[in-house]
Amino acid sequence: QSAENLRYTGYEDVGRLTQFSSFAGLIDANDPADPIHAVTKLAIGDGAALVKVTEPGAAPTTHSQGWDADSLSVNPAEPRLARVATAEADLPTSAGDSLNLEFAAAETYDCAGAADETITAGLEELKSCHSAFDVDQDGKDLCNALAY
Repeated sequence: QSAENLRYTGYEDVGRLTQFSSFAGLIDANDPADPIHAVTKLAIGDGAALVKVTEPGAAPTTHSQGWDADSLSVNPAEPRLARVATAEADLPTSAGDSLNLEFAAAETYDCAGAADETITAGLEELKSCHSAFDVDQDGKDLCNALAY
């Protein structure tokens, strides 16, 4: 993860186990000089995802796919595919928090002290975000919405 990229992982275990790991560009249209960050000015850009689905009594199926955020189309040449194609061993499971995030030195952030940025959002903005991603109000389905 970095200022320009976002890694998100998750799983859903409802009748079948769906696990995913995604790596995508993070688009931030906020003005760097403005101390207020608006959630509505953030977006997910080009990226790639690895998805593994395990149906009861069946062998798991795994696939990866890249996308182009401008055309909303599949991009088999997306450079971020290399980041997720070999990430199957890192997929989180419902058996516990098995994902151990490790960051390169350039990707590490010190969260002590004052925040570098603050995201301020009103209730209506949050509701709009939840509606856009078709998630419930406590956000439990956000990872699932982002995976698809």
